[in-house]
Amino acid sequence: MKLLFTLTICLGLGALTAGAQHTELIPSAATTEFTGLKVNYDAQGNKTTEIEFQNGQAQGKINRFHTNGQLRETGYYLQGKKHGSWSSYNNQGQLMTTAHFNEGKKDGEWMVWDNQGSLRYRLTYKNGSPVGEWAMYDAHGKVSERKVLENDSRNAQSE
Repeated sequence: MKLLFTLTICLGLGALTAGAQHTELIPSAATTEFTGLKVNYDAQGNKTTEIEFQNGQAQGKINRFHTNGQLRETGYYLQGKKHGSWSSYNNQGQLMTTAHFNEGKKDGEWMVWDNQGSLRYRLTYKNGSPVGEWAMYDAHGKVSERKVLENDSRNAQSE
């Protein structure tokens, strides 16, 4: 339970940047629905998001930024759904999370690091459900907790 609670806090991928006030649209083709790059800015003029659209739907790369201009999150959309590799970074630019999605569902290996760069969690998802071995690491890189999940988290076996 401790592991799942901590993951809920750590894996905040996909949260929208609050306070976006200004949007710049950079069209790549004339269509009835927007196609091109959409860039959002906050009230202070800081870029918060760059996202590619095709026919009015998120399609392609997205970058989200911290208020200091550092990359906060990057990933891809396929037909409006998260797809492929996603990464998040702290406001100093250090990698914090890698994740994978398949058509909007968590899928594949996820890894979470702390601010000192130590791996803290290694998780696996399949079709949106937690599966396989989930490991929590201490600050020295040693496994402090391990769970083996079969099909979903209700069948977890702690080691």
